[in-house]
Amino acid sequence: MGLGFFVFAALLISGACMAQPVAQIQDLATRPGVTQRLLVAAPPQPKAIEHAASERLAERRAEAVQRRLQRTFLAQRQQALGQAHQVPQQR
Repeated sequence: MGLGFFVFAALLISGACMAQPVAQIQDLATRPGVTQRLLVAAPPQPKAIEHAASERLAERRAEAVQRRLQRTFLAQRQQALGQAHQVPQQR
């Protein structure tokens, strides 16, 4: 095996290590006087939460657009009805 293989393997391993989140130790108090330790290796913000947050944001934007369209439609309708009921002024 050549030096190139070891360099490639080292880069591959270091890249895999960089992609992994940092592990943290969490202490869990299970009962008085007893604490268990748990090694947690998870991303700080799970993808499901990010996805749910982006969905809520999209829903809020869609609701805002819908309200704006309703207000515009109602204003245009009132304006059209007002113009239809106006009596032409004679000079």
